[in-house]
Amino acid sequence: MKNKDLKIEQRKSVSMNFNDAWHKEGDFIEVTEWSNEEGWDIQINDTNHFSFHFTEFKALKKLINFLEKS
Repeated sequence: MKNKDLKIEQRKSVSMNFNDAWHKEGDFIEVTEWSNEEGWDIQINDTNHFSFHFTEFKALKKLINFLEKS
């Protein structure tokens, strides 16, 4: 691998701590946009990590919306 093949990326990320009866102190969620802007990495606490392409996320939202309206 040559140095010209290396690339430093800036990625947008946002996080928040949960503060409710269903979570313990220190629980959090973080969403980081992919460098190519086609999806997101989602980290929940230190144990759960998911990656969604924007098409997968769109389908997930549609399915959740359907369940909520049923």
